[in-house]
Amino acid sequence: MINKAKAILKKAQAILAEQVCSEIVEDEEAFLNSFADADLGFFNDVFEKADKLRDISIILGSLPDNEPDPEGSHPGVMEIQPNVIVAAAPSQLPVDLNAFVQLVTEGRINEASVGLRHLFGLSHERGVECAKYFSNLWVSDVDTWAKACRIKQTLEHPNQAILLLAELFGLNAMEAARAVQAARKTMLP
Repeated sequence: MINKAKAILKKAQAILAEQVCSEIVEDEEAFLNSFADADLGFFNDVFEKADKLRDISIILGSLPDNEPDPEGSHPGVMEIQPNVIVAAAPSQLPVDLNAFVQLVTEGRINEASVGLRHLFGLSHERGVECAKYFSNLWVSDVDTWAKACRIKQTLEHPNQAILLLAELFGLNAMEAARAVQAARKTMLP
């Protein structure tokens, strides 16, 4: 029952994450104008969906990892795990980064680091460190997924990309600059 509920919640989470990223990216002008015009209607609509996304993440993080043992369980009693915010990987992310985010949300950091190392040209050790950094950020900051959506877009502007990769993966400036160069080769046409 728990696994089925998790599967349904993850589907809902992915759909909602897709909607939020799409709205922001597809109507960037309206989103930015909502701040300039002091009419936060568009922003509030996106923010409401982001709140729902966070709520789904909290529910997912609160569910136990495994189905309860029928022999040792007590009917109607469920052990609640600490809240962990986990957001689905938006589909706008490149395939390698999308797989990375999915593995991070599943707690498979070492496996996640493989794609990250390939994408950004990192050493094994540094790839694992950056994957752990991203994982910690993913759990603590609900804006992480929205920032991850912007990675490909910011590669057109190297200075912005360097700052974003440093923020998301804990890279220093030189590492981030090299990572931007490597990512541009694999992610841009």
